[in-house]
Amino acid sequence: IAHAGRAFGSRELNHMMKMLRSAVAIGVSALMGLSAVPVSAAESEPTLSPNSLGVWRTDNGEMDYEMTLCGDDLTRLCGQLVALHGDGDTRKNRKYLGSYAFKGMKPAGQNVWKGTITLEDKTADGSVTIYPGEKLVLHGCAYLVICADIKLNPVPGPVAPDE
Repeated sequence: IAHAGRAFGSRELNHMMKMLRSAVAIGVSALMGLSAVPVSAAESEPTLSPNSLGVWRTDNGEMDYEMTLCGDDLTRLCGQLVALHGDGDTRKNRKYLGSYAFKGMKPAGQNVWKGTITLEDKTADGSVTIYPGEKLVLHGCAYLVICADIKLNPVPGPVAPDE
């Protein structure tokens, strides 16, 4: 892949993609307006916001995000990290519990919102597309050339704490 006359090798591109996926997973820290966030996923079950679009789990099963409609007219999308599971429940990740990966993303089509994603204190332009009952795809690009898609799956019913 080349950008502005600079070629990126597969090793460099894989490293950048891994960094972006990590950032998106911690930040898509994909996620919205909880009134209470548990200190640890094993301690309690989060209470969903009245404007919730559900809880979505990363493909690796380590992080849950709540998506909510937000803003004065409830047309914007917010995403908040609400639970950590298994290997995702680390000291580094715990500091992001309750933080928003994005707030106030603007509608850009049916079930699509665009805006800024903030992960591990880094920002990228991005979009969220929700396929109801099926999946949520977070797309983010850093430096206009490093892009990644992160898929999250709907968590049916109440979020179950880790056993």
